Amino acid sequence: MAVVADKTSSVFSSEELVRIGQWSTLLRELLKGKGEMWSAADEALFKRLQTALPETDVN
Repeated sequence: MAVVADKTSSVFSSEELVRIGQWSTLLRELLKGKGEMWSAADEALFKRLQTALPETDVN
């Protein structure tokens, strides 16, 4: 995941990466409520994305 983090950090600022993390969390919550629109593969991708992004405070 370090390679992904290195590549994304060269494209986005740290503030943008935090926002992407927040957006992905919101999207996950919205789609999980729809049942068939969120799969195990989506959950795995979400977890990979979250580990590649900086910590986000969603409160």
